[in-house]
Amino acid sequence: MRFPKVKHALLTGAALGALGPLLYYSGRPFRDYVLGLVLFLWPTGVIGMFAFDREHDFFFYTVIAISIALNIMLYAAAMALLWFVVWIIRRVVTRTP
Repeated sequence: MRFPKVKHALLTGAALGALGPLLYYSGRPFRDYVLGLVLFLWPTGVIGMFAFDREHDFFFYTVIAISIALNIMLYAAAMALLWFVVWIIRRVVTRTP
């Protein structure tokens, strides 16, 4: 089995980062039952507190868009870090003397 490239790890992390907010805003069942609290799968959901009581306003949509973009970047960075750690471990283990 080939080791995945870093770009595939980044794309996977970005997709996972977009999945939480996408499911959260797609419907009430995901919001209430599947995801539970906003902070569970969406670490940057704290930023959404700035837009509290301002729904359907330009400021609300801007803050939510920034929060989703930061979430995607956070998950991509975390996946890249995980890939790098696994890559180093793999290099050390498979090193030939």
